[in-house]
Amino acid sequence: MITSQNDTITTGVDSLLVYLKDKNQVDMKKVAKDLNTSINVVQSWTDFLVEENIIGVEYKFTNPFIYLIKKEISDETVENKNSASKSPLEPGQSQKHEYQWKYQVERTLKSKKNFFFDEARKRNLKDIPQLWEVYKKSVTDSQV
Repeated sequence: MITSQNDTITTGVDSLLVYLKDKNQVDMKKVAKDLNTSINVVQSWTDFLVEENIIGVEYKFTNPFIYLIKKEISDETVENKNSASKSPLEPGQSQKHEYQWKYQVERTLKSKKNFFFDEARKRNLKDIPQLWEVYKKSVTDSQV
């Protein structure tokens, strides 16, 4: 969804950032409802913005809550979002980023599990669940 007003183009991601500007943590389902879009679209925006260190995600039970890391939405924020250089982590942020990284790795692994098992069966490999665990461990151990 791209809209244009007075020669200014805004996207759904822009709408999300403006929406989060004056809020603390918001349930992702509520964000999707309020922005009149699907939870899958909000999730993809969130994934990108988490990678760019613009928003964060916290889980309460199994519900993801998103929040804006940088409260000022300005031209500078947009420039930072598009720039190739990354700013150093602020104090206390490394633990949050480590959690987010682990979450992304786990999510990616879940999405690849069926493919892994299918490919292992095609190759007539033995003890596929154990092979999967070895693979998972090698991926998760290499991230730290």
